Amino acid sequence: MSEFQRETFNAKRCGACVFWQGDRAICASGVTYNDSAVGKCNNPDSPAYGRGVPVIFNCFSKKDID
Repeated sequence: MSEFQRETFNAKRCGACVFWQGDRAICASGVTYNDSAVGKCNNPDSPAYGRGVPVIFNCFSKKDID
């Protein structure tokens, strides 16, 4: 069973990346998402660009949400 996670914008996960397109809720101090969510990577610097990636995937090209 999946659960919702809350992370800060600088967390090393796709769900906290400005380029990740998937279901999440952005709030004043962080981001909340379902840990089984999959979204599209729109970061042209990432090897995962254009692919579906899990919200918990770690990427060295991640860009924090400001």
